Amino acid sequence: MVTLQNINFTYRHHAVFNALNLQLQAGCIYGLLGKNGAGKTSLLHTILGFTPASGGNISLWQTPVSEIGPEIRQQIGFVPQQDDLLPHATAAQQLELFRRFQPRWDQALATRLVQDWEIPLQTPQHKLS
Repeated sequence: MVTLQNINFTYRHHAVFNALNLQLQAGCIYGLLGKNGAGKTSLLHTILGFTPASGGNISLWQTPVSEIGPEIRQQIGFVPQQDDLLPHATAAQQLELFRRFQPRWDQALATRLVQDWEIPLQTPQHKLS
């Protein structure tokens, strides 16, 4: 569950959202729609704790977002608007970099996904869709 109470967020002296209250229930599917620059990404970054709100409280699973540790963060999936991949690294090199930062890396799963998705490991990422 995600709970936002009186969330404020300002970007370059512009109020993106003000006194936003929202409760998202587990097991439900929600859509976030709006024009470019409306604050969709800012809201997601604020909920996930990437960007602090200028006021209010956010909790995920009844835990304040500022107190969320690795055990909860590992349960969160987020696909960003832009990736943080190294464009000229091969897919294999990028996977190796990810593996080094993940203490519980599942190599069998990674291998299966590479095969299932037919990822050409020696291809530079900027050439992959």
